[in-house]
Parts: sequence; C-alpha cells; structure tokens
Amino acid sequence: MVNELKKIDFEEELRRMEDREREAFDMAVIKGAAYRQGKAEGKLEGKLEIAGNFYKLGCPLEEICAATGLALDELKKYLATLTRP
Repeated sequence: MVNELKKIDFEEELRRMEDREREAFDMAVIKGAAYRQGKAEGKLEGKLEIAGNFYKLGCPLEEICAATGLALDELKKYLATLTRP
C-alpha cells in the first residue's frame, strides 16, 4: 500500500515536471518569435528611414527601391506619410 502511494506521488511529480518543462519550452519559443519579429520590424524601420532620406534628397523611387530592397508599393505607402522639402 505504501509503495503504491509512493508510486502515485512519483508519477504525479513526474507529470508536473513534464508540464513545467513544456511550459518553459513554449515560453522560449514565444520569446524567440517575439525577438525575431522585433528584429525584423527594426530592420524595416531602418530601411524606411533611409528611404525617406533618399526621397528628401530627390532620388527617383526606383533607385530608392534598389538601394533599400523595399517594394515600390511599400515605399509609396511610407512616403505618403512624409512631406518632401
């Protein structure tokens, strides 16, 4: 009887440990995805800032796209938020 109770306690503790490990893994995956998304957003912001500077200098849109790697429609959408001197 005592051995059976010990076995049940051990199995329950093992399940709890596995649950904690799964939870920790899930959190690591979420954090990794958030990090990658933030990094991608930061890169895009940098490209847009550079594109805005080229635009203000009067560079043609095609050249801005070639220099930044932005799509023309993406560039036009961003430039609509800026004012050209």
